[in-house]
Amino acid sequence: LAFIRHYIRMLKGVEKVTVIDSIVVPKNEFLKTYQLSKEAGQLTMKEGAAGTMYENERGNKRLYADSIPDGTMQLYNQVKLLDEWEEAEPIASINQWGNVNYPFLMGDGVTLYFASDTEGSLGGYDIYVTRYDSEDNEYLKPSNMGMPFNSTANDYMMAIDEFNHLGWFASDRNQPQDSVFQKLSSLNTTLEPLYKKSFEQEDNAPASRT
Repeated sequence: LAFIRHYIRMLKGVEKVTVIDSIVVPKNEFLKTYQLSKEAGQLTMKEGAAGTMYENERGNKRLYADSIPDGTMQLYNQVKLLDEWEEAEPIASINQWGNVNYPFLMGDGVTLYFASDTEGSLGGYDIYVTRYDSEDNEYLKPSNMGMPFNSTANDYMMAIDEFNHLGWFASDRNQPQDSVFQKLSSLNTTLEPLYKKSFEQEDNAPASRT
């Protein structure tokens, strides 16, 4: 019964997406098609790491994913002070949610998108959103973005360019093993109300510490 309620909640957003464009790209090159404005930051593969990396517009904050010895993907936060990068720190309040990867931080410095295969996902990686609680110095309990962003396949790398009012996400649903498709959507009609609504539908209690 709990799963059915969970599934019905995710269905509520299905008709809200206005897709501007959709393309199929090689999986190992999919980041190249994210045409973000400078104001939105940049997405790359971090050298020496197994996952993707987000760096903000000012170039003084990074969030990236890497694997730990048992193969689990975890998120890390790294800041630059006096022109030098501090040692990266694991994001404990996020890393308890299974494999986590594909971080993207909004311009507010608070709203974080990432993908996880944690229990309760529709299948494989799902896209989640959370916000940073500055009082507790940790992220709130993540909220699943639901359909149509998530499916029974792997869905990930949500990125929002507020300057150009556009958003992207990637998925391997109905694609060959080495390919993914990307959807480009209008921010004004889809992503902004959905990520706000997701917090109205979930319990916003801070994630428990590991």
